[in-house]
This record gives sequence, C-alpha cells and structure tokens, in this order.
Amino acid sequence: MWETEFEKAKWNGIEFNLLSTGKNQGRRLQVSEYPGSDEPDIEDLGAKTPTINIKAIFVGPTSLKEANNFISILESEPNGKIEHPYEGELDLVYEDSSISYSTLEQGAAVVDIKFYKAGNPTEITDFYPTTTDDLTSSVIEKSANQFVSDVDNASPDEINTIQSEFTSFISSLQRIAERVQAPNDVMDQIHTQVKTATSAISTIANEPRTFLNTFVATLQGISNEVNAITIQDQTNPDNPLLITVSPERVAQYEFKNTEDSSTNNHIKLLATTASINTNRYLMAINQSGQDGIYQYSADTVLLEISALNDRVSSRIDESTQSATYESLDLLDALQQLSVNISDQKTKVEQLIESMKTKDQFSPVPLLSLSQELGSKTTTMQSLNSITHPLFVSGQIRWKEDV
Repeated sequence: MWETEFEKAKWNGIEFNLLSTGKNQGRRLQVSEYPGSDEPDIEDLGAKTPTINIKAIFVGPTSLKEANNFISILESEPNGKIEHPYEGELDLVYEDSSISYSTLEQGAAVVDIKFYKAGNPTEITDFYPTTTDDLTSSVIEKSANQFVSDVDNASPDEINTIQSEFTSFISSLQRIAERVQAPNDVMDQIHTQVKTATSAISTIANEPRTFLNTFVATLQGISNEVNAITIQDQTNPDNPLLITVSPERVAQYEFKNTEDSSTNNHIKLLATTASINTNRYLMAINQSGQDGIYQYSADTVLLEISALNDRVSSRIDESTQSATYESLDLLDALQQLSVNISDQKTKVEQLIESMKTKDQFSPVPLLSLSQELGSKTTTMQSLNSITHPLFVSGQIRWKEDV
C-alpha cells in the first residue's frame, strides 16, 4: 500500500521518513492597549527564537509503535542535531510532538514535532566579586569616584591637607619597601613608583583620578612584594621570633598608623584595604581554609581578623555620612567586603569551638603532652598560647591529628 519513497532525515543519527518541514521566525512584540486610545503602544523586544516544525511519517504494521518509540527518543534526548536533506545539519532543541493516526489508512502514523533552533550557551558570571582580593579591588574602584567628587568640591586648604596626608602615606610605603628584600630590578621599579607617586601629589587638585591611579599602582606594587615574602615564609617558616620584624608585620603597623593619623576617609580606606590584602593570617585562610590557621596561634589570628573586621565597619560608618550615588556604590562594595571578612572570622571561631580541652595542672613538656593526646605539637602551639614548650600547663586545647 505504501510504495511512496520518502526523503530521509536523521535525529542524533537515528533515521526517519521526512514528510514535510516548516519554519517559523519573526519579532517579539510587546503590545499594550489602553482604554480610550485607538493606538496601541508597541515595543520591539528583539527577534523570536526560530522554530522548525517537522512531520515524520512511519509506515507499516508497526508504524504506531515506531512512532511512539521515536517520541521516547526525542523526550530522552531533547538536545541534538538533525541531518536534513535540504537544510543540512541543524542544532535543535525538542519542545513537543503529537501523533496523528488514521483508521481509514491503516499502517501510517504521522508525528508532528516542534523544535527550537539552539542558541549559543550563555556564560553566567558572578555579578559580585567573591575573593577577598577582588572585593578590596572593587572597594578601591568605587571609592575612586567618591575621591574625585570630594576633591572637586574641596577648598584650597582641604586640598593642602589631602596632599600632606598622601605625602605621609608615601613615607610609610618607603619604610615598608626598606624591609622588602627583592631582586635589584624589582627594588628599582618600586623606588621609581614611589618617586612617581610623590611627584604626582601636586596634580591632585587638577587630575585627582590620574593621581589616584598612580598612587594605587605604587601601593599594590609594594603590597605584592610583601605578599611574595609572606608566601615564602609560610612555605618555609623561619624562626617564629622573627615574625615581628617581617615586611608583613611592618606593613600592618604602617597601614594602621596611617589610618589612625589621617583625617581623609579615602586615605583611611586605602590603608584598611592594604592591611587586608597583606595580612598573613587572611592569606593563609584564603589559601588553605582552617588548615592555614595551624601554623599560627588561633587566638592571635582571631584577634587580628576581628580587628580588621572592626576597621571595615568604621569605613562603612564613614561612607554613610554622605548620600550621593558614589557613596551608595561604595557602601555596597564595603558591605560585601565586610561579609567576606566576617566569614573568615567565623572559620577561626568554629575551629576554636571544635577543639577538645584538657586541664593540665602540673607543667609538662609539650612533646610529652602531644604524644599523650595524639595531637601534633604544631597544632597544639597554634591552638594555645604556650610560653615555653617545656612547661605547659592550664587548660589546653587540642585536636586529634589523623
């Protein structure tokens, strides 16, 4: 009965008889009609996604079964490629289908299938930055707009104060750079950046953004070298007694001192973000999670991260003193940074809370206590303020090391 030769097509390699093909495309229109008006408001929202309507025909005594099997394949593999005798290869996405089966013409089942033309996958990126470095960069970027606005509205005396305080900030950077032991070419570059930033101070009034870009580049260059030394120290720890004179400790002191002595909110913000970017404890946690805490005293880590969090809160309070678009943008960035620092603080608190405790009434060597409890000496030193490793007593926090 069915002697007609149908064109052949394939869906994901599975062949079927092609009866007909239809294509549909057009524009997406938003039509709004209002009472009392004969003219609609029509907005063009762009092109519609093209659709392909295909009729597949199955013939023979098992045609209905074959048609149902084909629909099952479409349902299980909605994304695929069709090989069409006239359209060529098309990437399509299956939406729905229907079967028509005539009782007068036994042995033929027609499947109407609707496909959408597949588009290019959209790569979804985070709207907000996520790492601590990204968040501090966002704060500095948003703060730049506020700085330019403040300078534009500043009096001559206020400009002089800003220039004087940035000069003091650069002096702090010079003292930090003196602690950095980097190759000669790197040190030459740092000294050049410092000189350039110093020369640019006179341009604050007329070119505040250009000056700020120059200063931030200098600040980041020195911070990067401090971090490089910190990472080296964490990989190959030196004598813990030398930590107090490391470039990172000097940087923390100088940035905090700059923040406390400045009257300019933007300088305070730059000092706070620089402290965050160069803090060895935050670096360790960001790189290794809670495991990064074990090379330090957990109490010291918690104390310092809590202090950084308080400093960010102070910057938030300062940013709310004005209600401009720039300040609102900055406030949003600072709040995101605050959440990030709070998360790091929570990691330390959770670690301390998860520790076991032992009351050691008589002094014993740390090594003996470590062997008794099955905890590494480095872990116990991190979790406790141990004055002398041969005379350990009091309430001892410890963690079993597997």
